[in-house]
Amino acid sequence: MVNHLYISARNGHDKIVKLLIDNKANVNNCDNYNTSPLYVSARNGHDKIVKLLIDNKANVNKCDKGGNHEKIVKLLIDNNADVYKCDEGGESPLYVSASYGESPLYVSARNGHDKIVKLLIDNKANVNKCDEDGMSSLHVSAANARNGHAKIVKLLIDNKAEVNNCDEDGMSPLHVSAANGHYQIVKLLIDNKTCINICDKYGMSPLYVSARNGHDKIVKLLIDNKAEVNNCDEDGMSPLHVSVSNGHYQIVKPLIDNKADVNICDKFDISPLYVSAMNGYDKILKLLIDNKAYVNKCDKDGVSPLYVSSENGHDKICDKDGKSPLYVSARNGHDKTVKLLIDNKANVHKCDKDGKSPLYVSSMNGHDKIVKLLIDKKANVFDCDKDGKSPLYVSSWNGHHKIVKLLIDNKANVNDCD
Repeated sequence: MVNHLYISARNGHDKIVKLLIDNKANVNNCDNYNTSPLYVSARNGHDKIVKLLIDNKANVNKCDKGGNHEKIVKLLIDNNADVYKCDEGGESPLYVSASYGESPLYVSARNGHDKIVKLLIDNKANVNKCDEDGMSSLHVSAANARNGHAKIVKLLIDNKAEVNNCDEDGMSPLHVSAANGHYQIVKLLIDNKTCINICDKYGMSPLYVSARNGHDKIVKLLIDNKAEVNNCDEDGMSPLHVSVSNGHYQIVKPLIDNKADVNICDKFDISPLYVSAMNGYDKILKLLIDNKAYVNKCDKDGVSPLYVSSENGHDKICDKDGKSPLYVSARNGHDKTVKLLIDNKANVHKCDKDGKSPLYVSSMNGHDKIVKLLIDKKANVFDCDKDGKSPLYVSSWNGHHKIVKLLIDNKANVNDCD
């Protein structure tokens, strides 16, 4: 049941609250949810009422089940409220006046209330107290970047917050700030001797998470501070893998420039080149090839980057069931891919298991630009499939006039039969 004092305190009617108290209203009477008048007045920011209740012996640590009011926080502390008091399905008046979370310091840090954080620290709040997931006040302030969080991070560090404390997933404050792109906070942590190469329980480093999320300035900052560029996660994926996977060219380049292994493979034998080929990131593909990535490196199923890229219409590839990357790109009409492969020494004569060459399938499908490219690179116009059909035969059959002329001009035998 809700009593008169509770309702008045909740709604901010200070004169009525005084009148009720003067007439012996019980200041610790709670509603059905065990919520006290002090709790609701603290939660709703009614500082005059908070002072009235405290002056009349309200229990400052009374919790219910279930703010950012600097004056009220000060009043509670001045009246010996326990700054360590946390909610466990219930919240103290100090807790709700700070906001929602675990300890008052934790929620103040999370929500960016730097003045309250200072007030709590000045009153001996434990800066390294963690929530049930192992996250400290430094974690939650490092994860956010609005309304004074950088100030709070500095305040916490200046008061001996442990910069390498990890949560239950092994993530440090550096992890969460790097993952969320908070450059200023990352720099503060680095300047205060945080461990650059600390990995979480999945093997992800701060460099890994910043590379994955596209935070190029943070990647550079971490590299400049000796982050290990080839640290891999539990699946064998490196920062280069994840930056390639997400198309972050601006991160791929500095990683390579700082000796990231371009041929490193994950536990599925997939290389960064394979990933870029699969996703069609042409600019990244060229960068990797220019830095000695193996274009014929295959995954555990025998599929290479070049093969995958050809299948998807991108500019790089290799072998599967006798079909080379050049074969599938020629067959599918990807002339830029064909040129790139030829320029990188792809074998123009390699046939599939049925004896069909890249020239054969491009002729059959009417890709005249590719036919010319292949002929210019000395593709054999006489190569026939296992049934004896030549490129001239299949182009004639399908009515590809330009290709027929190209083949004849290059000495194809017009009297061949299948």
